[in-house]
Amino acid sequence: MTGPKKGSEDAAQGTPPPSPRESMREVAKSILEAFVVHRAQWPGHRVEEMEIPFTSEGIADATQLALSAVEDALTALSGTGTILVQGATIRVANPDALMDAAGADRDNVSAWLRG
Repeated sequence: MTGPKKGSEDAAQGTPPPSPRESMREVAKSILEAFVVHRAQWPGHRVEEMEIPFTSEGIADATQLALSAVEDALTALSGTGTILVQGATIRVANPDALMDAAGADRDNVSAWLRG
């Protein structure tokens, strides 16, 4: 069983919910992790052809964020052209922007993507 979602019951317990920026960073990290794993498993695919099976609910479970916070973060990432959400799949349209949104070390992630 998972603990309370960040941004839902936490506020009732006196812990402030994460900011939209913090939520977006957590969502971006989750997508970036899946993207790197997916890329490592299928290295022949071009980045723009890669679709990652992911739902808002799956991301909420993985990040322990409230579903509304995940949906807001996905909307923000989509709005900047970083990702494209198509049903239950996410396509990373701009890996560099995703790395920035996740606060990831570009050199390390780029090495994985090239690897």
